[in-house]
Amino acid sequence: MRIFNIENGTEKVYLQVKDILLLKNYEFEKPEFIDRLVISEDLDENDFVEFNKQEEVSFFRSLDWFVDFREVRYLPHKSILALEQNDVASKSELNKLLLFTSKEELEKRNKMTEMLDIVDNRLKDYESILEFKNGKNRIPFPLVPDYDGFKWLTNDIYMMSPGLNPYITLLSRKDSKPLSDEDKVPLELEARGLDASFEELDNNDLLGTSIDVKRYVTGDKRYIVTEVSCQGVKEAIDKKTIHETVSSSRETRGLRKIFSGFFGRKKQAG
Repeated sequence: MRIFNIENGTEKVYLQVKDILLLKNYEFEKPEFIDRLVISEDLDENDFVEFNKQEEVSFFRSLDWFVDFREVRYLPHKSILALEQNDVASKSELNKLLLFTSKEELEKRNKMTEMLDIVDNRLKDYESILEFKNGKNRIPFPLVPDYDGFKWLTNDIYMMSPGLNPYITLLSRKDSKPLSDEDKVPLELEARGLDASFEELDNNDLLGTSIDVKRYVTGDKRYIVTEVSCQGVKEAIDKKTIHETVSSSRETRGLRKIFSGFFGRKKQAG
């Protein structure tokens, strides 16, 4: 799966480890940077790797091998299933061709086998996205603002932006400094950001029958992350229910209380 994004004026692309490994093993004329890539053993096959050089972004944009998350994230389930069925049909056709290709035609057989790997990889992505939209699977999206989500909201100090994961909003300082215990969480700005996020989810039928909200601070203390988790396929849920869920989360888990542990203790006077 690939995700294109623009960050601080620079176009980037994020590609999952499994896709990179597929590229490295595929026999075709490819840019040198592919062969030079070294994948850390600490990364899972579903983790994303960032590419930010123009040559890299252009190359990955030219390939139609990988599912582009932006193109499918707001599609209804039946549309994603239709795309999946197209690839199932392609896989069936390739298997038939492979069956009638002689062992002597080794190069042709190898090419078909590689094409089958590409199709299987796309099918895995479609299944992963469908499970994600149903609340049954977590995709490790990069924690960066989405340039194409709801309009970013700001006040004098802070900024509220959507994440690449459509169920996440990111609260950060406009000056890009890490958050500290001196920061006061701007509840009014956060509420406006959550309203915009829920409206985006609701408009694209991404809300489930049950909703939970959790918040945490990233390890580098750059973002306060608000993550919505949904279970089940949406049937009927109105904005009153949504606001009650968020409001309850605020009242029972006061933000200052949650984040003081992350930010560290203030120095005692004297």
